[in-house]
Amino acid sequence: MNHRELVLLCELVAAEFDNDLTLEQFTTLNNMLKHKEYALKYVELVSMFTELAGQSRLDQILANNADQGIGGQINTEILSRIVDIEDSAPAIELESEVEEQSQIVEHKDSKESKSSRFFKLFDRFIYLAAVFMVLFIAYAELFSPQYSIPVATVTDQVDVRWSKSSEQFHTSDRLLTNQFPYKIDKGIVSIKYDQGVDVVIEGPAEFTIEKNGIDLAQGRIYSYVSEVGRGFTVDTINNRYVDLGTEFGVSVEKETSEELHVLKGKVQFFSGLTGAPKDSSVIFANDARRFNSKTGKVSAIPVETELFARQLDSKAGMIWRGQKTLDLTRLAAGRKDSWNIGDAVGINPVDGKYVDANYNRRVNSNNKYSIVADSKIVDGVFIPDGGDGEVVISSTGLTFACPDTSGGYTQNICLFRSGIKRENSKVSDVIFNGVEIEKNPESIMCFHSNCGMTIDLKAIKESMPGHELSGFKALGGITEFVDGLIGRPADIDLWVLVDGQLKYSRELLMVKDGTIDIDIDLADDARFLTIIVTDGLRPADPPKYAGWENDFFYLVNPEIVLDAEINN
Repeated sequence: MNHRELVLLCELVAAEFDNDLTLEQFTTLNNMLKHKEYALKYVELVSMFTELAGQSRLDQILANNADQGIGGQINTEILSRIVDIEDSAPAIELESEVEEQSQIVEHKDSKESKSSRFFKLFDRFIYLAAVFMVLFIAYAELFSPQYSIPVATVTDQVDVRWSKSSEQFHTSDRLLTNQFPYKIDKGIVSIKYDQGVDVVIEGPAEFTIEKNGIDLAQGRIYSYVSEVGRGFTVDTINNRYVDLGTEFGVSVEKETSEELHVLKGKVQFFSGLTGAPKDSSVIFANDARRFNSKTGKVSAIPVETELFARQLDSKAGMIWRGQKTLDLTRLAAGRKDSWNIGDAVGINPVDGKYVDANYNRRVNSNNKYSIVADSKIVDGVFIPDGGDGEVVISSTGLTFACPDTSGGYTQNICLFRSGIKRENSKVSDVIFNGVEIEKNPESIMCFHSNCGMTIDLKAIKESMPGHELSGFKALGGITEFVDGLIGRPADIDLWVLVDGQLKYSRELLMVKDGTIDIDIDLADDARFLTIIVTDGLRPADPPKYAGWENDFFYLVNPEIVLDAEINN
């Protein structure tokens, strides 16, 4: 509870004790007391005001509040006890009168007196219940076990650090209603509601789970709402966002602003500062609004399709924000959402293990396909040499008639973001057409001669439910950095295969040839994408392998292209 919210709550309680609480203020107070933090502070304030004002003053306040029409349902047990008290009360003795008319009058007065006593007592309980009704309900919902129920499940997490003040959760843990706010300092968590709503929350965030919604105090949330979950609600300190069959994101910056971005369907938007009247509007697909948390002003803004984390798969290192392509270097490196300039990861073609990218010595082929066990996306790696027959290129046993090669390499497969530090790798600077690529934030795969890698396209599709993969594209070439170095000019052969079938090749590629563009279509049932780099010159070709250590081939921005969403 911030200072502004505490002041507002004090003003509302004070209004009760000053007989100025309006019906609108009562509604605001009722909404605030749905949250445990406000309910506890309300108890404290009411106790303090009651002690200072005294019971007689409280009775007067209750009566005045009743005159204003502020009330609610009365506990039936209280009413029952009122009747029991009245039934068991001692009879009132009336004085006898001689004249019959006087007896009639006295009897009438006695009944009116008894009725008056009953209704005064009855009204007193009504007034008490009217003021404290919200308090009773809040306590019942917050502290009774039957009101704290599991309604959602943590389905995945990426780089999540739960706040020390919050419970720590793991994948498959259940989330309950009416709990203290859950807080994450960083990372992204996906949650599935039992009634068919999937949400992705990005930290730093603070939220409370409700049966058919969520209270978001801070952070970003993206919601997929099925027809069954229609009406899912996101509440903030100021506003309410009600799903009308949609996909939408809400971003809350504490005490600054809120944003609503509707990607599909429509959202009912109730906006207004806390305690102020609410405006209602319907926001449709491909539209967005920003709410100023200081002024209460709502303004139209361009919808951002890549602002929110919308799908994630921690095992695949996958975080999808709505982009039309997937960074294959990032996925192969398992870098999830943090892929900083200069980051580098190596994969050893001999055993398929992730290693330090700083490696520079000759390794000979072991004629073995090595599965990369630590990656869901990279199926395996190998050292291609067709001198002894076809080379295995997948975990399912697919083969390729690879040319005869020298059967060795000097540099592990290196996956990095441009700007790599020289102490992190022995790879050469990437220069194409006189431009140093490393000065731009590009994702790069570096293959020395006689290295191969196979990507599991099926695993990517499993990490992207609702999507198909339509293509693979990249820019490639040999860096001009090696041009003129001692030894034979660098040269390589490039082979790109899909499910063992050759889709692209370039033989004897040299620096003078410049860059090449790779653009391959992927069928819906495509399973494996294989990239192979081999020696440009064959063992029988002169000169022999002088300068072979400079044969580095670079794939710049290799991307998997996503087709339109299936459910469009």
